[in-house]
Amino acid sequence: MKNKLALIVICVALFTLSGCFAGKEMEEEAPRLTPGQLYSKASDAFKSQRYREAASLYADITYQHPYYKWAAQSRIMEVYSYYQIQDYDSAVYAINNYISMYPVSRDVQYAYYMKALCLYNQIFIPDRDQDFTIKAKVALNIVISKFPRSIYAKDSKVKLDLIEDHLAAHEMVVGR
Repeated sequence: MKNKLALIVICVALFTLSGCFAGKEMEEEAPRLTPGQLYSKASDAFKSQRYREAASLYADITYQHPYYKWAAQSRIMEVYSYYQIQDYDSAVYAINNYISMYPVSRDVQYAYYMKALCLYNQIFIPDRDQDFTIKAKVALNIVISKFPRSIYAKDSKVKLDLIEDHLAAHEMVVGR
């Protein structure tokens, strides 16, 4: 009796396991591209204005090859690709990653400026919520205070004046 029960349990287990593997073919893994090949492919996609594909490929470079000599530039290009298709949330996420990974790079001022631009471009009309306006104001002030002599500080000051006007218009709408 014990032998029959053990045999039945083994047969059920084998039948169940065989079902797990039935119909599954061995999937071949796609060959991994070198960082140079990935960068070239991403650049081609960017030049062809396939910005979402380019952003994904640039991101792959930084995830798969974080110490590649063009990894920092890949992250910046990822940001700009997202910016081109107005996917500002993804751009800000990539910018924050860039700033945390490369806080002393030569392009960090550009990263802060791009973050401010992404927030600035999401400002709504004065009768709507002004959350993005406040965030853009903070981001522009960071650019001005951290990099006062950069070319980005000058444009940030102009945009900051526009934000002040925008916030004043919002106050007028609320007051009415």
